[in-house]
Amino acid sequence: MRSGVDPVATLTPSLRRVAAYFWRLALLARPYWQQLVNGVALGLCVGLVGLAIPYFSKSFLDNVYPARDDQHFATHSITRSHRLRL
Repeated sequence: MRSGVDPVATLTPSLRRVAAYFWRLALLARPYWQQLVNGVALGLCVGLVGLAIPYFSKSFLDNVYPARDDQHFATHSITRSHRLRL
C-alpha cells in the first residue's frame, strides 16, 4: 500500500459489473434451467437423507445408552423401526 492505492479496491469489481456477469450467466444457463433445478432438488434430498442417520444416532445415545438398559434398547429399536415404516 505504498503507492496509496488500495489493492483490494482495484481487484473488486463494481456492483454494475457483478450484475452484468450474473445476467450473462443467467442467459447462458437458461437452456439448462430444468437440469439445474433437478440438481439443486437432488442435492437437497441427499442432504436430508444424510441427516437422518445422525438424528437416529442422537436418539439412541440420548435415551438408551445412558440408561444401559438392554430391554429399553430392544423396545427403542422396535418402536423406531415401526415409526419409519409408517
